[in-house]
Amino acid sequence: MAPYVNEGLDQGEALVAVYVPDKQSLLRDARGSVPDEITFADANDVSTRPEAAVCGYDATIRRLLRNGAPSVRVIGELPICETPQQWDTWMLYEALLNRVFAHFPVQVVCTADERVVPEAVVHASLQAHPRIHNGGCHDSPHYRDPAEMVRSLTPEPQPLPDLRDVPAGEDSRSFRKRLSGEMAAAGVPADKTEGMLLAAVEVYVNALRHGDGAPTLRIGPVDGRFVCEVSDRGTGLDDPLAGYVPPREGSLDGAGLWVARQLASRLELLPTPGGGLTTRLWA
Repeated sequence: MAPYVNEGLDQGEALVAVYVPDKQSLLRDARGSVPDEITFADANDVSTRPEAAVCGYDATIRRLLRNGAPSVRVIGELPICETPQQWDTWMLYEALLNRVFAHFPVQVVCTADERVVPEAVVHASLQAHPRIHNGGCHDSPHYRDPAEMVRSLTPEPQPLPDLRDVPAGEDSRSFRKRLSGEMAAAGVPADKTEGMLLAAVEVYVNALRHGDGAPTLRIGPVDGRFVCEVSDRGTGLDDPLAGYVPPREGSLDGAGLWVARQLASRLELLPTPGGGLTTRLWA
């Protein structure tokens, strides 16, 4: 990465390097010195969940561009995962980056150590990235459209028949009051309650705006976690990237689901029986 870093810095670009500390040291040693144009971040802190990682990158890149950088180069690598499901989650994230930063003057290079990354994950990386650098830079013959790849890596939501119907309220204030009371009665910890309430209100407002009639609400405990489903009778939503891509500056398009994905520990989209959209939120 050192020649790539040097090239960008020589052109006046900003650089973001997301690695664990020992690899940060390697890059610092290769540089000999570390100018202010390099923003280092610990991969262990950044790679908590894909939604948070995208949000952090988005905020950092906007800040660097506002501060005068003509463009930004981002280099980093994935956390080492323990299960195929975890690897799939982060492959989904790498595919997302192609769409998230498409409108920014940004180059993103995702690196992988083939000595420790499973072969199947290396193959998935070839599908997530349009260009490959391995002894030379070339187009990836395996590249897949981000929406197609995210759809294939998103687990199918499972039925939750034990959730119970409760009145959703006539407006966002009464909805929040109802859900807050239900979460308190269920013993949901305070540190999870506020984020869940904010996420659910965003979803409820979306359902009011785009659905056909008043939304419905189902809630209940699932495997020790509190779940709520907000359903509408609108036209539905068939976009695997919904809520993953940050809204453009000055635009509110997609902001509701974006906020909800940030605040809930998990968000699933599934069709409402009979037509419409159901958004499932996990505290």
